[in-house]
Amino acid sequence: VDVGVAVGPLGRSAEADMGMATQKLRSGDDAVAMAPIYTYSQSKGFYAGFSFDGKVVVTRHEVNERFYGRPVDPRELLSGDVVTPPAAQPLYDALKRCHVYASAGA
Repeated sequence: VDVGVAVGPLGRSAEADMGMATQKLRSGDDAVAMAPIYTYSQSKGFYAGFSFDGKVVVTRHEVNERFYGRPVDPRELLSGDVVTPPAAQPLYDALKRCHVYASAGA
């Protein structure tokens, strides 16, 4: 959640986010690079305002049913009770590579 407030003749705002990008290694594998992003701003002049950003996570049951071929409860997905569909295998392979890279650096 990002929150910013500016009131009166002088306002200040600070934010911190994380940026991620993939890079191609010489070996041909992909690596994920992460970098922090810091933002600071100062405003002058009369302004009064408030901003609030957030995220909402919803379950799209009809999309899950089309993808898995049957009604699937989110708890089944998160607990690992559902067999990995072939269309998701590239994602699982990428996550395994990330885990290998993270373990090698520790």
